[in-house]
Amino acid sequence: MTVENTVDSRRRIRSLLLVFSVAATIMVSLWGIVQTAFISPLTTAGYKDFSYDDPEIVIPTEKLQRATAEKPESKLWWNDGYWWGVLYNRDTDYYHIYRLNWGDNEWVDTGVQVDDRRADPFALSPKPAENVHVDVLWDEPTQKLYVASYIAKDAGGYTSNSQNRGVLFRYSYDKEAQSYTLDTLDGFTPDGIQVNKHKSRTLVLAKDSKGRLWTSFISRRQSAAGENPPYELLITYNNGNETVWERDGYTPPFTQTEVTITDISTIFAFNNHGVPSIGVLWTNEVSSTLHMAIHPDSASPTSGWTYESVPDPYGIDNHIAVRTNAAGQIFIAVKMKPSNANDPQIAVIARDKDISSTWTIAGYSTLTNDDTRPTLLIDEGDPLTGADDQLYVFATGREGGSDVCYKTSSIDQTKPLAAVLSFKSGDCGTPIMMDNILDRIDDASTTKQNVNKNMGVAVIGSDDVNGMFYVHNTIGDPIPVVFPFGPARNAVDVLPTAPISATFNKPMKDTTIDGSSFYVEDGNGQKIAGTVIYDSGTRTAYFYPTLPLHANATYTAKLTQNVRDSGNVPLNEGLEAASVREQWSFTAMSPTVQFESVSYSVLENEAQATITLTLSADSDVPVSVDYATADITAGSGVDYTSIPSTTLTFAAHEITKTFTVDILDDLLAEGNEDIKLALSNPISASLGLDHIATLTIFDNEAPPTVQFDAANFNAAEGSGQAQVRVSLFPTTTVSVNVDIATVDGMGDATAVLDYTPIPSQTITFAPGESEKVINLPLVADTLDEVNEKVYLSLGNVSDPTNTVTPTLGVLSQATVTITDDDNPPVVQFSAPSYDVLESDGVAAVDVTLSAPSGMTVTVNYATAESAARDPFDYKHITGTLTFLPGETTQTFNVVLVEDTVDENDEDFEVQLKSPINATMGTHNFATVVIEDNDNPPTVGFELGTYTVDEDAGTAEIIVALSAESGKTLNVDYATSDDTAIDGDDYEASSGTITFNAGVVTQTLSINILDDNLGELVESFDVTLSNPGPSADDLTLGAQAATVVRIDDNDGVQVSFATTEMSVAEDALFATVEVHLSSPAVTPVTIDYLMESGTAVAGADFTASTGTLTFAAGQTIQTIQVPIINDGRDEETETFIIKLGNPNNAFLGADDTLTVSIIDDDDGKVMLFLPVISKKP
Repeated sequence: MTVENTVDSRRRIRSLLLVFSVAATIMVSLWGIVQTAFISPLTTAGYKDFSYDDPEIVIPTEKLQRATAEKPESKLWWNDGYWWGVLYNRDTDYYHIYRLNWGDNEWVDTGVQVDDRRADPFALSPKPAENVHVDVLWDEPTQKLYVASYIAKDAGGYTSNSQNRGVLFRYSYDKEAQSYTLDTLDGFTPDGIQVNKHKSRTLVLAKDSKGRLWTSFISRRQSAAGENPPYELLITYNNGNETVWERDGYTPPFTQTEVTITDISTIFAFNNHGVPSIGVLWTNEVSSTLHMAIHPDSASPTSGWTYESVPDPYGIDNHIAVRTNAAGQIFIAVKMKPSNANDPQIAVIARDKDISSTWTIAGYSTLTNDDTRPTLLIDEGDPLTGADDQLYVFATGREGGSDVCYKTSSIDQTKPLAAVLSFKSGDCGTPIMMDNILDRIDDASTTKQNVNKNMGVAVIGSDDVNGMFYVHNTIGDPIPVVFPFGPARNAVDVLPTAPISATFNKPMKDTTIDGSSFYVEDGNGQKIAGTVIYDSGTRTAYFYPTLPLHANATYTAKLTQNVRDSGNVPLNEGLEAASVREQWSFTAMSPTVQFESVSYSVLENEAQATITLTLSADSDVPVSVDYATADITAGSGVDYTSIPSTTLTFAAHEITKTFTVDILDDLLAEGNEDIKLALSNPISASLGLDHIATLTIFDNEAPPTVQFDAANFNAAEGSGQAQVRVSLFPTTTVSVNVDIATVDGMGDATAVLDYTPIPSQTITFAPGESEKVINLPLVADTLDEVNEKVYLSLGNVSDPTNTVTPTLGVLSQATVTITDDDNPPVVQFSAPSYDVLESDGVAAVDVTLSAPSGMTVTVNYATAESAARDPFDYKHITGTLTFLPGETTQTFNVVLVEDTVDENDEDFEVQLKSPINATMGTHNFATVVIEDNDNPPTVGFELGTYTVDEDAGTAEIIVALSAESGKTLNVDYATSDDTAIDGDDYEASSGTITFNAGVVTQTLSINILDDNLGELVESFDVTLSNPGPSADDLTLGAQAATVVRIDDNDGVQVSFATTEMSVAEDALFATVEVHLSSPAVTPVTIDYLMESGTAVAGADFTASTGTLTFAAGQTIQTIQVPIINDGRDEETETFIIKLGNPNNAFLGADDTLTVSIIDDDDGKVMLFLPVISKKP
C-alpha cells in the first residue's frame, strides 16, 4: 500500500511508535496519520498468524508530532490495562501524558503536562520543548509515576542556569478517574525536585527495593566557567526521602576509566542472585568497552559497590539498552564496532541466572547502519516456570535507517541461556515498518516493564533529538484474553456485595457470556447464585451475587471456552486447552466484631449484666475476640467483679455471642457508676466502630435532695437584709454543691434599686451538714410602693466526688417579699389658674405629684362652665390621669372652640377627684381663662345706592355689621338733601341705631312724599357716624354713606294726535301733530322717521327723519311731509310715520301714524302723437 508524498522526504523528521498487543487493532495513527495494517504472529503475546508486506509509508508534514525516544531511556509504561506514554502535544508545545484507548485505538491526551521548561529560555529565540527529554519509571506497588526530566545538552560545559539540570516529578494515579495528578505533597513542588547539578545528554531513573531512587549520566563536575575537568560516570540518589538528593553525583571508585562526551550510561534494578540490587552500565567509546557496577540495596549508597566485567568481543559503540527478569537474567542490546563484514553490528550480551554469572553473546545482525539504535524487551510466558519467555530485539534496518524490524529469541528459564539465546540469520529481521522515502529511523526505546500476553509489546523509534511525529500501525487480530480481573487474583477483603468482573481485550459475543460460561464457586466447589451481564461498551462481563458473600470465604470465578469473541474465537485459544480457560480466586472481607450497643445498663440490685457481641456478616470460619472490663467510676471488687482479658469464640456461621458481668450491691447513696467494656485481638475478623462500650450501674438508693426551707420569706424594706434558708436531706458523707442566684427581672422588685442581686454562687454542704443561711441585702428608698418580690433559684446541684447524685427538690425556687414603709404623694394642679388664647386650640392643664411613687397613681379630672360655655367656647371633658412609678407630672388637654365673634375674655373651671395611691392637695380646683383674639366689627350700609318709587311711601335702608359681636353696639345716622328736597320729596330723619349682641343688621325707614309733577329722578343722602360704645368695639366701614334715588311716577307721554290721517294728492303737504300728555317741565325731545307703504317715498311723498323738541310748558309740535302729485290716476296710497327715543318723556301708545294719499286724477287718458314733418 502506497500513499503519495509531495514533500521532500529528506527534510522531514520521523518517529515510529509500534505497539504489538493482544488488544484488537490498537495501533492507530495519532491525529489522522496514515495507518498501515499488518498481521503479526507473536505467539506468546497471543497472535496466531505470521505474514508481512513491505509497505511504503508516507507521513503528511502537517501531522508532525514529536517522538520521545532517546538511547537507553524509557517513555512507555503499562498500568491498569492500558499503555501510557509521554508524548509531544504540538498544540501546547509541551509533553503530556497520553493513554492508548483500547476501544478506538487512539492515544488520548490526559491534559497532564510534563515539565514546562525550554532550552535556554533566556535566549532571544528560545528552543521549543523538543529539547526536553524524559525517562519514566512506573512503580506498581505505590501506584506512583516518576518522571526524570532534563534538557538535552552536551555533557559538561558550565552553566548557572538550573533550567539545564535534571528534575524529578512524581504523579499519583487515580484508578477511579484513570488519571495522573502531579504530587505537591511530601516535599514535592509543581516545579519538581532537582536531582543533579550538571548537564547531560541522557538521564536514566531506577528504584531499588528499599524505595531509594537513582539516576546515572555522563557529565563533568564543572563549577565555574573555564574549568575543564574530565568526564565521569555520575550517580545521584536519595536516601529514603524522595525530595532530598545527593545532587553533585557519586562516582564508584573503579569507574575511573576514561569516558567522553559521547558515552552513555543506564541504571536498573534487578535480582542479583537473590540479592536485590542496583546495576549501572556505561560505555567507553575510546576503549570500545562496556562496564557494569553492582550495588546491593542493603548497603549505603556509597559503599558495597562491586565491579563486573562485561565481554565485548567485537568492540562496543555508545548505544546500549538493558532488561532483566525476575530470575536475575540480564539482557543487553548493544551496537558493536565489528572489524569485518561477517561480525554482528548488533548483538545481545546476556548474563545467566547461575551463580557463576555466565555471559552469553548472540549476534542479531550484520547491518552497517551507523545510526541504528537497538532496544529490547522481555515477553513473559508461563509465570511459574518462565518456559515460554521470549526476548524481542528491535533495530533500524538498511543504511540511513529507513525501516524498523525485529527478531525474537527464546529465553526459556528452564534451560541455560547459552542453549536457547539465538536469532535467525539475516540483517534486520522481520520488518514491521518500511519507508523507501523517509530514512534515519535510528533511535529506539520501550518500557522498563516486562510484558505479557495481556499487555503486548511496545516500542518507540525516532531519529535522535529531531524526531517530530509518530506513526501507529494496527497489527493483527489478537485472541481474546482477560485483563484485568475484578477483584484481582488472590484479592482479600472483597466487599460481600461487590460484583465479580472480567474485562476483555476486544469485543466479545454477548450471547456466549452467561451463567454457564461465567460463574463463581464457593470453597466447596458449589456454584453460587448470581446474575451475569455483559457491557459491550467497556467489554466487561459482570457477575452479581444474589446474596452477599460469606465473610472469610474463598471463592473462585471461572470463564470457560464457551466465552468467545465476535469472530467466534474462544477465550485464551492456543494458550490453554482445558474447558475452563480463566479462573481466579479471592476472599471475601472479614466480618467486623463489635458490641451490639455502645451503652448497657443494669440496676445495682441485679446480680448480672448480659453483654451481646455481633458479627457484621456470616463467617465460614470461626471468629474469636478478647473482651475485658476496666474501672471508670465504678470500682472493681466494690461495685462489680472485674473480668480480665478473656477470649470469646464465634463458631462458623454464628453471628451473636454474650458474656456476663457480676454486679455488687451496697447501701451507699453513691449515684450511677460506669464500667468500661473493651474488645481486642480479633481473629478472622476486624474490630468494628463500636468495639468500646460502657456499662452503667444505676444506684438503687434515693439520692439526697436540696431545696429552700419555704416557698416565701418576708423582710421589711428598712431591715437591711432578708435571710433565706436552704436545706439538704438526707445528709451525705460527701460534700454537695448547689448554685444559688437571684432571678433578676422575674419579680416586681428591681435589682440594685430594691436589693443587691446575687450572681450565681455555689453553696457547699459539708459532709453531715443539712442547712445553709443566705443573706439577701435590701436597699431602702423613699418611694411609696407596693410590697415587692424577689425570686431566688437553685441549680447545678452536684457531688464533686461523683459518689452520689443529688437532685433539686420541689422547692427549687423561692420568693422574698419586701414590705414598703413610705407615705403616698400629694396630687394637685400645678397652678390655681391657667391663661390661654382662644386660638391656642387646646388648654394644657398640668397635674403634679409631690414626690415620685413606686406605685401607679391615678386621679379623675373634669371641666365645669363659668363665663365660657360648652360647646361654644370649649368642649367639656372628663377622664383619668395615670402616673406610672417614678412619674411626677401628667397633663390633660381641653379643646378650645375658636370663633370670629369679638367678645370679652371668658373662663371655665377644672376639677380633680378620687385619687388612688395618693392624697388630694389644696389645688384640686383651677380656673382656665380664655383670652379673646377677634378684631371689632365695622358698620356700614348694605348698599351704596337705594332706589324707591315716588309713591312707595317709605325707603327701607339696611345697616349691617361686618361680623357678629358679642357686645351691644350703636351708630348715629342722618339724612341730607341732594336733588330731593326735605318736605317736598321726603321727610328728613336722624337718630341712633343699636345692635344687640349677636345682631348683625338693622333697617332704617325714611318717608317718601308723592306729588303730581312729572319730574326727573331725585335723590338724597344718608350718613353714619359715631360708632360705639368705643372705637375698640365698633368702627365705620367703607360704606358709611348711601344715596336714595326717587323715581317719579308722574312722567309726560309723547304720541301722535291720531293714528290715521288722509291728505289729498294735490295738498302739497301733510301736517302731522305730535302731542305731550301734559306740559313739559323740562325740554322734551322725540325722534321720528318715515317708511313707504303703497305710497313710495320719492314718488308719492318726500320722506324725512328728525327730532321734535318741546320747550318747557309746550304740548304740541308738528311735522310737515311734502306730498308729490304725479298726475296719474291711481288708488289711495299710504305711508307710515313712527316716533322713538323720547327724552324726559315716555312714549305713548299712539306712536305710529298711517297717512293715506287720496288720488285727485279723473282717469282720462291723453294721447300725444308725434308730428312728422317731411322736408322737401
